[in-house]
Amino acid sequence: SEQLRALSEARLPRVFELFSHARRAMIMENGRAQGGGGQLDPPPQEVQRRVRRMLDASCPGLIGHGSHEIVSGLTLDQGGDGRMPRWGCRVRVHTFHPDMYDTCDGGFLAAAAAAAEAAVGAE
Repeated sequence: SEQLRALSEARLPRVFELFSHARRAMIMENGRAQGGGGQLDPPPQEVQRRVRRMLDASCPGLIGHGSHEIVSGLTLDQGGDGRMPRWGCRVRVHTFHPDMYDTCDGGFLAAAAAAAEAAVGAE
């Protein structure tokens, strides 16, 4: 839920922090000929570009989405041996922000929505 909130708010540094260690390493190592033990880490702006590029390619609309709901969850393992349990879940994301579009179209969408509601109410 924290990661979904960070994605909705487009807080890419926080999204990166919440990724698994393996995914963070994959993003940091991308484009490197060989590991440098942390000495060759890309600058934060490049890491954010990589995170955005990866998410836009695999899940368009996820960054800055309007709302979300977790529709199912599944325990992948119970943890143990000092490890936390792992979960998988299915999430439905709504990418439409009516108020965002209203600011750039002069209120056309709000007027169209009101007219559609009035038409439905008149029937």
